[in-house]
Amino acid sequence: MDAAPADIVARKRAVRGEARARLEALSGPQIQRKSKNLTKQLLTTSWWSQGEWVFIYIPMFGEVDTRYIVAQAYREQKEVAIPRMEGPDLAFYFYDGRTENLLPNQFGILEPDPTWKLIDPTVPTGKRLLVLTPGLAFDRSRRRLGRGKGFYDRFLDGLRTAHPQGSASWAVGLAFDEQLVNVVPVSDHDELLDGIVTDREVIS
Repeated sequence: MDAAPADIVARKRAVRGEARARLEALSGPQIQRKSKNLTKQLLTTSWWSQGEWVFIYIPMFGEVDTRYIVAQAYREQKEVAIPRMEGPDLAFYFYDGRTENLLPNQFGILEPDPTWKLIDPTVPTGKRLLVLTPGLAFDRSRRRLGRGKGFYDRFLDGLRTAHPQGSASWAVGLAFDEQLVNVVPVSDHDELLDGIVTDREVIS
């Protein structure tokens, strides 16, 4: 029998707490070393080699440092977009590396200036899209637990509805090995990932 919604909420809260504790135990140098190792793992995947657009977040402290991935994307002449919270949804804007125009939102997360070029991933372009997602906890069944606001779940649901065959995009979670758990509790609205990359392995 499925767990009651209240039970799922409680289990999610517990897993989030455990994941936050593990992340807070990591030092700055550890985060940088692990982020570099994760980047190396990501670059070995077909998701990376075939992805032409890279949708990627600007990290908060404790998250995978994505600067190394962005730098490699530019070297390979991939297009890069980063998210901005707009109401209950994420909107992605074309990113050319202009850090001086990134603006902190209400959570202190750096976001693009809304005057930048808005990218609508639901419009077919013929180019494959790689969405690299943050999260607090992940499991080997490719389930993801975010921070509870549902931004990425709503975004991925809209993207997959627009491209129902699934061949136009991949959603891949980025995580430190410490963020892997046995089971991530999920609700009906939680989107399954296509894969997960950690600083030690690739899960597909």
